[in-house]
Amino acid sequence: DRASDYGSEGYRFESFQTYNIQMINLHLNEIKWRIFYLITGILNTFFVGYIYSYEVLFLFTKPLIEITDKPNASFIFTELTEAFFIQIESSFIIAIIFAFCPLVLIHLWLYLKPSLFEYEAKALTNILILFLISIIFGFIIGYSKIIPTAWQFFINFELNLETLPYSIMLEAKIKEYIDLLFRFTCMIVLAFQIPCFVGAALITSLIKIETVITKRRYIFFIVWLIAAFITPPDIISQIVMAIPLYFFIEVGFLIYFLIKK
Repeated sequence: DRASDYGSEGYRFESFQTYNIQMINLHLNEIKWRIFYLITGILNTFFVGYIYSYEVLFLFTKPLIEITDKPNASFIFTELTEAFFIQIESSFIIAIIFAFCPLVLIHLWLYLKPSLFEYEAKALTNILILFLISIIFGFIIGYSKIIPTAWQFFINFELNLETLPYSIMLEAKIKEYIDLLFRFTCMIVLAFQIPCFVGAALITSLIKIETVITKRRYIFFIVWLIAAFITPPDIISQIVMAIPLYFFIEVGFLIYFLIKK
């Protein structure tokens, strides 16, 4: 009898091991296909961006062109292959914006949702929607308001006066301009994710809502410091950045209360 018990326990252990291996293979297979879909979406967007590379470059250079207000605005390149690689880089940036960011959130939601309880799935959905909206809002505010204001601030240092024996004029190098635009935009978008992390921390109980409410004035001060660090040193840009950031923090509070109800 004892031998038969050992035999049955060994059989159950082997069955349990087989089940675990099958589940691991199932999850790995799903992760593999989701990575494949993600890479496919990025590559397709990249190729579309490369086909319309001239339109993409105009989209990137438009904030500076409108500020300079020159009839024939020009950018320079100093290396033979630079003009070609800048089209590749611009297409890659478009793929990151329109494919990588949304697809990562969507596939993360599709992968995690079946294993969650209903209230957990609802919380995850609200968190990912908040992140997606803040990314879109960050790109829109950055491209339409903050970046033109920053470019205008730097353009003001041009010197072209008849009373001076020299002049300082902008001759923008296309690669350095695109790199600066991309880094600046990433900083803006990351800044807009801070409120989302606050909302996610509240939903997952990493931060107590009572603590946040009592320290709200300090949060507003920190948001203003972040806005002052990212934007040019003028009050209008800081207001344009600080108000949406703090607004998203309040939205995170609202989502938290809606989920708790």
